[in-house]
Amino acid sequence: MPVWIGIATFIFTIAGSLMAAGWRAKGIQASLDKKISDNAAAHEKKTLELAAELRADTERRFEAARIERSRQIEEQGRVYGDTVTALRTKINEVEASLTREISGLGFWVRDHLVSRLDFQNVIDGLVRSVDGVSADIKEVNRKLDSVITGIKVDRDAHR
Repeated sequence: MPVWIGIATFIFTIAGSLMAAGWRAKGIQASLDKKISDNAAAHEKKTLELAAELRADTERRFEAARIERSRQIEEQGRVYGDTVTALRTKINEVEASLTREISGLGFWVRDHLVSRLDFQNVIDGLVRSVDGVSADIKEVNRKLDSVITGIKVDRDAHR
């Protein structure tokens, strides 16, 4: 029997050791699960903090870019306005200069190229030409009237 007692003691010792190892493994597993969940929570918290920081940084950069673009647009508008104003001023200067030159040219032509007598002769020539054309038109009308009268007479005769 002492062998049986030794074997039973050995089996119980192994069973106890296995049970102790299981409890210990369960404790280690629980400890690892707790550490993993704590690390996961810390990691998730850190990820959310980094995401919030990244979002804030992105919004800051976007706002800075928007402000810079608005400033550039305003600057371009001002430069465009200055350009249009300069062009308008130059156009007015050129127009005034040309008006003075043309006006001066008209007076020069009047003073140097056309005398009063020449001008009156041109006007008299135009009046004679218009009178001649008027006489020609009256002659054509008279001839047309005679042709129309002849056509009416022929038409009435053939009826």
